[in-house]
Amino acid sequence: MDVLPPYRVMTRLQAFLILGAILAVGALAVWLSSSWIDGYLARINALQRTNPNEAVETLITHLKVLALIQLPLIVAFCAFMVWYCSRAIATQALPPAGSWIVEGQRIRTGASAVRNAWIALALTGVIAIASIVAAVYVYAIATSLQDRAAGA
Repeated sequence: MDVLPPYRVMTRLQAFLILGAILAVGALAVWLSSSWIDGYLARINALQRTNPNEAVETLITHLKVLALIQLPLIVAFCAFMVWYCSRAIATQALPPAGSWIVEGQRIRTGASAVRNAWIALALTGVIAIASIVAAVYVYAIATSLQDRAAGA
């Protein structure tokens, strides 16, 4: 077997600080988006009282945009996972050689690493298919609502 490139090792404190920063940014995003959603729903409710058809059209348009926005994110995630798992299969190590690891982290090698990488790859496919189906379903529901609103 070839000599694997060394892993990049971070201390537990570094990993904790990075994870804490990611969680803080995520919490801030949730907090900011929740206040934005409250304002958005208030605007839709006000529009509904003055012009119900326009409120429905606006909501349907935003549902369609939301359904389409998630697709590039899912494609990027799945592409990363395919790349990561293919590296793990090629190097027969999980995490793949050259990855960042936390000091003391267990590294699987050989058949166990390859099996786990294939399982992760299969789950990535399931996530991709389910996400695409969900996006198409939300888009279809929005289109159906739009047709009903136009017919009413």
